[in-house]
Amino acid sequence: MWVVLVLAGCAAACATGASPDRAQVGADLSSRTGVVTALVAAPGGAWTPPPGMSLSDGLEIDEAVAIALWSNPEFQVTLASLGLARADLVEAGLLRNPIFSLLFPWGPKQLEFTLTWPIDALWQRPKRVADATLNAEAIGQQMVANGLTLVTDVRMAFFDALLAEQHAALAGEQAAIATQAATMSDGRLRVGDISEFDARLVRADAVRLESLRLKQQGARDLAVIRLRSLLGVPIETAAVTLVSPQAAAAPCPTGLPPLLETALAARPEVRAAELQVEAAGARAGLERSRIFTLTASLDANAKGSSGFEMGPGLAVELPVFSQNQGRRARTAAELDQASRRYLAVRATVATQVATALATLYEARQTALLLNAETTASLAGAKQQAERLHQAGEISLLALLDTRQRLIEIETARVDAAFGVSRALVRLEHAIGRRCVP
Repeated sequence: MWVVLVLAGCAAACATGASPDRAQVGADLSSRTGVVTALVAAPGGAWTPPPGMSLSDGLEIDEAVAIALWSNPEFQVTLASLGLARADLVEAGLLRNPIFSLLFPWGPKQLEFTLTWPIDALWQRPKRVADATLNAEAIGQQMVANGLTLVTDVRMAFFDALLAEQHAALAGEQAAIATQAATMSDGRLRVGDISEFDARLVRADAVRLESLRLKQQGARDLAVIRLRSLLGVPIETAAVTLVSPQAAAAPCPTGLPPLLETALAARPEVRAAELQVEAAGARAGLERSRIFTLTASLDANAKGSSGFEMGPGLAVELPVFSQNQGRRARTAAELDQASRRYLAVRATVATQVATALATLYEARQTALLLNAETTASLAGAKQQAERLHQAGEISLLALLDTRQRLIEIETARVDAAFGVSRALVRLEHAIGRRCVP
């Protein structure tokens, strides 16, 4: 019995396995996103940016990602799951305490005591630790997946805010031009150059563009609010100027098969699903080992035939009426569910990669039609229209109409350029890493 207790003490003192922490999740996110972060929880009190970061020169997109990983409230809540996983791993490595029973001498009853301890925990403990370790690793991979989702949301919100700002500026130009055209139409109406119907159409168009300007300003404000919310920056803090990012140094490799192969190897959701299958298998093995329980005992009494007597014993649960069928059936169902979830995750990843790749192809083709050459052509057309107006060959109203059309084309070009950036962000999320390591 003493030998069993010594072995139990040694087993309890052994390490219970490794569990991922914030530093490991942060290192994984850094290698995938190119943004250095250790995922240290932000201190309480007034909000401050991560150490070593200054926002006085504007906010870049990678800085926005680092701030979100530093202070996004919802992400900080999910990171607490790492501590829960660590606690479950510690709990799995613990052994049950022995039970000491004492019967007091009363009348003819002699003093007796019994010490019992379920020794079946000795061979079940490694299986419990293996199950908890796999679950902890799966949770760590899920934290990486949550971090990548947050990074994607922040980058998309950053581009949305930049795009909304440009939309608001272009809408302001359109509204100013329409207001000027409406004023000119009223003058032409007074001298009889145009009809009342034509003047009303011009005024209605000015009202429409003014309402569009107000709408774009509201959309810009909402985009900034959403970005600040994702960053975890309090609304009352001072506004920060967004810095437009440079174009990607190189595109992602084209072709669905290589991208899909990369995604299945890199996506943390796939790895987490694999670990969940292994954990379900470990639980199934643990339940199979629980068909019977074995308890070691040490019994003693004060007045035996030879005086004080003490001896060991065993108590075995005979699997006559039950062989743990319920829990064994449950773990088998969990294993089947985990296997099917793994296949579902792979299918989802494949769909995301294919969708993101098709979206990127379409965005690049659209941007190719409205590229820098188009911008130069628009600038040349605007200058030519102004020269024609100065030469008296076209009216001011025609010049204003030309400017309106040019602004509409410029708006389409801006949308196409940001469409490529947004599609690239989606593709990077789909494959689980940056296109440019």
